[in-house]
Amino acid sequence: MRVNDFKLEVFFDEHEFSTPYLLAQSDCQSRTVAELLSLEPGSEARLADTRLGYTEAAGSEELRSSVAALYRGMGSHNVLTHCGAEEAIFAYLNVVLSAGDEVIVLTPTYQSLSEIPRAIGAKPVPWRLRNRIGEQNGQAASGAIGAWYADFDELETLISPLTRLIIVNTPNNPTGYTLTADEIDKLVAIAARHNLAILADEVYRGLTLDGLARPALVEVYDKAVSLGVMSKAYGLAGLRIGWLVGADTALLARVQKYKHYLSICNSVTSEFLAGIALRNGERIIADNVDIISGNVALAERFFVRHGDKFINNPPQSGSVAFHRLTDAYAAEMADALQAGLDGRAAADSTQPYSLIELYCRYLAKAAGVLLLPGSTYDVNEPYFRMGYGRADFADALAVLDRFLSNGSVE
Repeated sequence: MRVNDFKLEVFFDEHEFSTPYLLAQSDCQSRTVAELLSLEPGSEARLADTRLGYTEAAGSEELRSSVAALYRGMGSHNVLTHCGAEEAIFAYLNVVLSAGDEVIVLTPTYQSLSEIPRAIGAKPVPWRLRNRIGEQNGQAASGAIGAWYADFDELETLISPLTRLIIVNTPNNPTGYTLTADEIDKLVAIAARHNLAILADEVYRGLTLDGLARPALVEVYDKAVSLGVMSKAYGLAGLRIGWLVGADTALLARVQKYKHYLSICNSVTSEFLAGIALRNGERIIADNVDIISGNVALAERFFVRHGDKFINNPPQSGSVAFHRLTDAYAAEMADALQAGLDGRAAADSTQPYSLIELYCRYLAKAAGVLLLPGSTYDVNEPYFRMGYGRADFADALAVLDRFLSNGSVE
């Protein structure tokens, strides 16, 4: 299997740990080990007594039971844990897909969800999210929640005799678009009518901003598998614990056998700490929703101040949103980048970067602020991802605000 570069990770490899102000990250505020242990008295001693041996390939019974409790009607036997969400995606897709299959992928989305099928020899068929503001040539109000939407009539036209799977990421990375309960019903009805499986990447599940209740896909469709992880909604990426939940236990057993060639099993300390987080998940996620909500409000005011430069597409739920340069500002920046940014060049304009990647590289160098270019999602228009889940969002946004207003971060 040969895979193409993971564009997002390549960009982050270059910039994430060298740029002081991060506005691109998709995870929520992390916690220290001590903060996690403080949630359960006596856990420090239990951790100290934990032996550092192998764990069960599927994950411990305790961990799987804690995950299963997040899903209506699921038990520990319906859960298969992994080393993060990435391994779960890789293993599941390699088990269910064959060369020549077609896979409908709601896009833009996390690159693995389309790249792994392509590398297997399957054909990813994009089901593209639409943007109401873009369709109206910018005439719709910037800042309107629900600018992104999925066209279910289009989905029907994408299904062929070769289609095996529909992949959705909800809440969506990078747009913040989130399927409503009615839309989930529509999706399930279409999939069931054509006997298609669904992989639901729900790693931002729980970060509800619009107040609307939604089921997990696995709760309403027996051919759906739901993907979760500790990294995003819980802000605990360092644990590297993810999971698949499905009604089809025979399928999960096949995926587990594939995992034997990957991580084999989880870290025992990660399982221990993940268990604490899951048992205290409502509190952790509520804290993170508060952070996101506050940051969204800050961003709303920022985008009003800079309405000549940006079109604001706030998230329905989740911790990220996909904003856009206005056409006028994009043209202005294209001219500036072409001219070497008046002596303050932040990127080599001779490189084959898109305008939005040049712009994000420029901000990283000149302002020390990191945004994620939409080109990492194969989006040609000048979109960029902004992440709302970190506690230092206000500081980073203030730096960007000053730079855009004054041409300086001072």
